[in-house]
Amino acid sequence: MDLHRPSIRVFGGALLPGFVLALAACGESRPGLEPSEVVDGDRAPSTEVQPARANLAPIPECPVGTVGATGAVPGTGALYLICVPPTWNGSLVVYAHGYVSPQDPLTIRDDVIGGFKVSEIVTSPLLNFAFATTSYRNNGLIVVEGARDLARLIPLFRSLVGPVTGKTYAVGVSEGAAIATLATERHSQLFDGTLAACGPLGDFQGQLDYLQDFRVLFDYFFPGVIPPSAVDVPAAVEAAFGTESNPGPLRAAILAALAADVPSTQALLATAGINLPPDPTVIGGTVLSLLAYNVLGFNDAVQRLGGQPYDNTAVVYPPPVLNPNVPRFSADQPALSHVKAKYETRGRLKVPLVTIHNVFDPIVPYDQEAEYAAKVSLAGRSAFLTQIPGSDLLSPYGHCTFTLDEVLSAFGQLIAQVIG
Repeated sequence: MDLHRPSIRVFGGALLPGFVLALAACGESRPGLEPSEVVDGDRAPSTEVQPARANLAPIPECPVGTVGATGAVPGTGALYLICVPPTWNGSLVVYAHGYVSPQDPLTIRDDVIGGFKVSEIVTSPLLNFAFATTSYRNNGLIVVEGARDLARLIPLFRSLVGPVTGKTYAVGVSEGAAIATLATERHSQLFDGTLAACGPLGDFQGQLDYLQDFRVLFDYFFPGVIPPSAVDVPAAVEAAFGTESNPGPLRAAILAALAADVPSTQALLATAGINLPPDPTVIGGTVLSLLAYNVLGFNDAVQRLGGQPYDNTAVVYPPPVLNPNVPRFSADQPALSHVKAKYETRGRLKVPLVTIHNVFDPIVPYDQEAEYAAKVSLAGRSAFLTQIPGSDLLSPYGHCTFTLDEVLSAFGQLIAQVIG
């Protein structure tokens, strides 16, 4: 289950002509790393650069009319997909997908936007970019390793296709936005610019706390529905919850509890600071998505972070919560230190970065935008950051609920920043 899968609607293509003109202005690329160089301790493939498209052929994973390559990266096992259009403009988009639960199989995630795969949009005759994406080496909380895997796509692309004579852009959604931003901050020589959509860029520890707080509040308003606690998730509970494609009985029990006690459901959302349209289907789906990060992802996070990362010993929850009745949990310091050292952005941008985020995002709060802007300002790099106001978007609600025009407009702004 990819909990960060964007839901993006299409409302026409009024922005496309100007966007294509912007693409035509793309210039020379950065030199970047050679294929044999090291990315954060991971050595990229050592094959020599081949003539453009010499190693590519039509493959079913790529759009019709393009050529491509797919496989696994030696050493990490991360899967990759590369697609090149017949009239390639010399520029490359590397795409970072969102969170996928550890229980799901490791596969390429070529997300769908408005009925089209990202690879189809990127390689279409309107855009003519090459496309590359990675599964990352694992699912779950894979931000640090995912940033390495994303960065490694670029020397891999060169080894299989040839030089990138235009620009190289990273695009990431949700957890993928954090991955793309970390990769851009840490490997700026590889990227000319980045589009980060609806991601936890400003405070990763705060994002982990937000998701855990929701489980704690759910247990407060609906005690006993999900046993035993927010920091104790047995394998039997994971199995009972199931995945989105193979749901278990616990999901139905959660939805039944919400429907049976509407006042508590409303109090849960209000206390958690979540604004949603008054639609029971939307409410139920959002609650399940939020709880899934805990039920399906908590044990994976503990393993990757070297301890339990959640601490609410000093949290004061707003009314109607009676704080003495809320269970309290103490974090393991090694886990907190690991998040601070490895998962947090620094704001030290050296290339343009554009962000886009819905105001009432129930999965990744909009406050992440201001928190990242503060980091960038403190680093003295505000000139590199463009944040599209959430108030400019058609829908204030949802996680990554952008129109296609909004996405293309944001990408067009990134290109304008890159080419000056």
